[in-house]
Amino acid sequence: MPNVRDNLPIGAKESRLGLSMAYACQGIGLSLDLCLADFRVVLNPVPIIFSPHLENSSWLLASFGVDEDVVAKLRVLARPRMNGTPTQPRTRRLLIHGPLYRQVIDMNSSPIHALLLLSDSALPLGSFAFSSGLESFLAHNRHANSNARLQAFDAFLGQSLLNVGSTALPYVLDAYRNPNGLVELDSDFDASTPCTVARRASITQGRALLTIWERSLWSSVVDTELCSIAGKQMTEFAYAIKTAKPDAFGLQLNGHFPPLFGVVCLALGLSAEDAAYLFLLNHAKAVLSAAVRASVMGPYQSQTVLASADLRKSIQVCIARETDTKISDTAVTVPAMDLWMGRHELLYSRIFNS
Repeated sequence: MPNVRDNLPIGAKESRLGLSMAYACQGIGLSLDLCLADFRVVLNPVPIIFSPHLENSSWLLASFGVDEDVVAKLRVLARPRMNGTPTQPRTRRLLIHGPLYRQVIDMNSSPIHALLLLSDSALPLGSFAFSSGLESFLAHNRHANSNARLQAFDAFLGQSLLNVGSTALPYVLDAYRNPNGLVELDSDFDASTPCTVARRASITQGRALLTIWERSLWSSVVDTELCSIAGKQMTEFAYAIKTAKPDAFGLQLNGHFPPLFGVVCLALGLSAEDAAYLFLLNHAKAVLSAAVRASVMGPYQSQTVLASADLRKSIQVCIARETDTKISDTAVTVPAMDLWMGRHELLYSRIFNS
């Protein structure tokens, strides 16, 4: 990394912040595009937005080894134009086209944008309204002190990941590999989920994902044949959910979350490995969020667990176990999870939907 510390102007708060951000991102292995995304720099052919903290964004680019001539051009472009029109000193819109834009960064060459969207806790799936059985587990297992609760939670989180991996992850991967079988996978998952509470939670999140698809994500389908097929299947499934009537047996489309998530990941250009990891990581985030609100731990402890090597290893182990699992071989590996989720509605008072 080039040493630009000596070139920082005295009192340049934004430059120092940019440099600190660059060092921090490189220290944990983030690429330039992720670093800029975290600074909310929208890099596309139509305008680039420089946030208030990127007043001297050239230092951030220089610290990543971007060519000096590119940095110089960016610095010139970042200056407000003196054309008599008042400019906002803290926010600027810049148009960058051609080789300069391509040399700085190409966000279309990777699925990072879609990955960040689907991993965002602000995505309105409603996942954080469900505790995945944690609230019932805590109510049925009284612990003497906070340390005992933390140890019990660690065991619960690991078992919850194993159970979700064995019951839901194969449907995510199978839907990713065969988007044309979405309707059959939805029906199969419904029949294979004996716990009414878990089935209802899956349908709620799945239909929320369908709504997000119809209103937001449908226009972001990657321009490849397989991704286009996945996008078409999602659109047709969303329409069928609204218009289909129950058959002679009273059965209809449900809209379960795991198979729909797999098809959405394919439509947005994610790899199968990223889709599997993202699915399990989002589950872990939802359980940890429930733990914070249930006063099992604080927000900093929650982030410590999320950033830990143990959680990454647990997710990777689950993916390795279930990558080649057939739908016919899916099974509940932790039966107690279904019992805790099923008994949630019997609690005298509760703060989660399940």
